[in-house]
Amino acid sequence: MSIGSLFKSKPLFKRVVIASVTMFFQVRPSFPRFAWILANFAKQWSGINAVLYYAPTIFNQLGLTATTSALLATGVVGIVMFVFTIPAVLWIDRIGRKPVLTIGAIGMATCHIIIAILVAKNKDQWDSQRGAGWAAVVMVWLFVIHCESPSGLLLRRPPANFRL
Repeated sequence: MSIGSLFKSKPLFKRVVIASVTMFFQVRPSFPRFAWILANFAKQWSGINAVLYYAPTIFNQLGLTATTSALLATGVVGIVMFVFTIPAVLWIDRIGRKPVLTIGAIGMATCHIIIAILVAKNKDQWDSQRGAGWAAVVMVWLFVIHCESPSGLLLRRPPANFRL
């Protein structure tokens, strides 16, 4: 039986929902678990998945060629995510979860604002404003760094004091 078949018929879908709700409330509900689940839900709304999926298109719109944008969007973003996860692993236990998440959230918001300003000011001028295009590319990389290294790592690894 494939996973997709669980959602095609109403009785199987009902069974999945009941099992999921039962498993969620099987262990005593607690605020840390609820906060962790809420933080994971909020991370999906941060825009990181859209940035990673549409990075080649975004870089093309910033005036880069198709070959350059594909390389920068997939290769460099993957390397940046890998390299900057290592310091986050080392800092989690020394600094704590809250400061790391706060730094990540402030960095992501700052990158979003700067990218929005750059795109708004240079929407139709990317050919003449190459520096602004590269600045937007760097801001996308910084956004990925701030999103994936601290918050991505912390949200994939729940605190040790509760079980899922």
